Amino acid sequence: MKFHLIAGLGLLLCSLSATAAPREWTDQATGRKVTGEFVSLDGDQVTLSINGKEYKMPVAKLSADDQAFLKVVGEMPAPAPAAAPQPAPAAVGKAQRVDITQKAYADWNGYYSGLFGKKLLKFYEKSKGIVDVPDKDTMTTVETAVMWQKDDKLGKMILFVPPDYDGSTAYGVLVYISPGNDPVSLVPGWDKVFTEKKLIYCSPAGTGNDQADMRRIALALDAVATVKASYKVDPARLIASGTSGGGAISTTIAVHYPEFKAIDCSRGSEPDGVTVFPYLDSGDIRQVAKQKKRFAWVSGPKDRNYEYIKRGVAGWSDAGVESKLFEDPNQGHAAATEDLMRQALTWIEEPPTK
Repeated sequence: MKFHLIAGLGLLLCSLSATAAPREWTDQATGRKVTGEFVSLDGDQVTLSINGKEYKMPVAKLSADDQAFLKVVGEMPAPAPAAAPQPAPAAVGKAQRVDITQKAYADWNGYYSGLFGKKLLKFYEKSKGIVDVPDKDTMTTVETAVMWQKDDKLGKMILFVPPDYDGSTAYGVLVYISPGNDPVSLVPGWDKVFTEKKLIYCSPAGTGNDQADMRRIALALDAVATVKASYKVDPARLIASGTSGGGAISTTIAVHYPEFKAIDCSRGSEPDGVTVFPYLDSGDIRQVAKQKKRFAWVSGPKDRNYEYIKRGVAGWSDAGVESKLFEDPNQGHAAATEDLMRQALTWIEEPPTK
């Protein structure tokens, strides 16, 4: 089959070469579609591999979704070379901003390979895309949401590595999702907790409530992937946490990706709620329960979501997911205190009850 977008054949530009999973490309003028792999982008020309042959064509001839996809690919940070885990003295013992250099998955569809990825894709298909900026009612695609563009707000994270890390012992990782677009610095006392628990802490920028949920999830997963590339990490000790809307995202990560546990601070969710999990049913929640891992929540009477969180914890427990609320009389709508974080971490890492 001939691809009608071809303006002429060209040689592969090796210096810009990249690989990707096959995707469907659309001719903007005729609507014709063809399946091919992205190879490289050179200015206003894209090279695709179709049926084993490479073709170069103008980006302008492709559909708007294809052009948006290529814009993201062209501006993505290049992944850092894979290296054996080793200590990074400059980062140990001090929280600082560093670049997110790794992608959790080589291709966009990898981010939808979790437990309910197919269901999520169908949900977005019915919704005709993902809401990108809720207040402005703008949309993005399932591809471009997870292939975030590096700019002033994206591509950086706060990183804290306990000062006693020396590469001899595998540490856990706690990724913290912010309700705003600035990453979350360490709450007073968290450095002590993470040092005690042998946990590396990271918090990506750009995960605010005004971002698409899947972008927030991808940034969190990519932050963890970046930590894994430079430090010795225990894959059984991955924890997602966050405040307010970031707390809901942390629970979503734990539901979709079995390797993660979750600590939700001041947000809450219900297993059958339309706000966070409108695409899941009782059978899906039973699958989550079978994983035999724990979900923790942090709140208190001064938190505006306190009553909702209590109902949510009861709902998850009734659905068979071992859940617990950690609270303090003075806890408001905020991140966990040192003491509450320590309690929640201790509990979720204990073996689940039978």
